[in-house]
Amino acid sequence: MKHFTSLFMALLAPALLAADCQNPVLRDEILAMVTVDQNARPQPGHMMSEAETAEMQRVDRLHAKRVREIIGAHGWPGRTLVGTDGAQGIWLLVQHFEISDQDEYLPMMEAAVKKGEADGKYYAYLLDRVRVRHGQKQLYGTQYQVNAAGEWVREDIEDPAHLDERRRSVGMLPLAEFEKTIPNVRIVPRPRDPAVTPSS
Repeated sequence: MKHFTSLFMALLAPALLAADCQNPVLRDEILAMVTVDQNARPQPGHMMSEAETAEMQRVDRLHAKRVREIIGAHGWPGRTLVGTDGAQGIWLLVQHFEISDQDEYLPMMEAAVKKGEADGKYYAYLLDRVRVRHGQKQLYGTQYQVNAAGEWVREDIEDPAHLDERRRSVGMLPLAEFEKTIPNVRIVPRPRDPAVTPSS
């Protein structure tokens, strides 16, 4: 899946100082992986070559292995353990893993949200990602694909009449307002038979 660095890096909240979490070494490792993750992904409008795609997939496999080790040792890394930015970094990495990993980690993140250890907004992104990958409609309007013209094609939304209500419940802007904040991208509704490629 192609990832748009400017969009997702803009979602990350200001960093906590390392001293504000229990495990600053782990926090720093997670943030370093985020940097590698983002550098392996294209800017809006850039179509990746086969070599670039292969490198991105290699990075994702390495990170999936390491994140599995981290979660096995610590559980889902939340704000207390790795700070706000470290907790968001884990979410960002998992966004790019295989669906089997995402299925496993989604309830862990949900539990962390309920404990105040993760942000509900980022959980909404992961939930939408998992639903779309399973062929279901998304709930929060966070997922898009990219067509051959470079346009962002909005994935279908469950119960669109209550979409903005759901978005507000997790601290998101109404969808129309949010889409106005994305620079240099044309967003279109999903056609019935699109020729599109996945986007992150």
